[in-house]
Amino acid sequence: MPPVSEPSSEDIDRYGDLDLQLALFAPVREEHELLKAKLEAGLAGRPGDLPSVLDGRRYQLQLTARRNERTITDKKSVFNLLKKRIGIDGFLALISIPLGEGVDRNTVKSEQAKFLKEERSGSRSIKVVAKRPAPAA
Repeated sequence: MPPVSEPSSEDIDRYGDLDLQLALFAPVREEHELLKAKLEAGLAGRPGDLPSVLDGRRYQLQLTARRNERTITDKKSVFNLLKKRIGIDGFLALISIPLGEGVDRNTVKSEQAKFLKEERSGSRSIKVVAKRPAPAA
């Protein structure tokens, strides 16, 4: 892997410009998501296995059939079957335990020290601070 160089001032400034554009666009994205949810809710009575078409004055919206979603309805049965097929170690390799709900809520720090590692390896947050006002468009 080649060495990573410090970010250039061009990359830093471009990131700042894009961050500003995203911030200005946020209300549009939020309205779009709310309207999408409203449109989908309005189709609740239509068959989920068929596509739908909605006509406006200027646009036609073509919606696909609803996607299939699978949900485990009996976790105990899945556990027992997989434990039998792949063993407890194989099963444990498959699962993900939520840290907040699963670990923090049910254990204390001294117990967690035996099986939990915490390190600063996650992503960083970036706050953009303008050095001078943005040029007029």
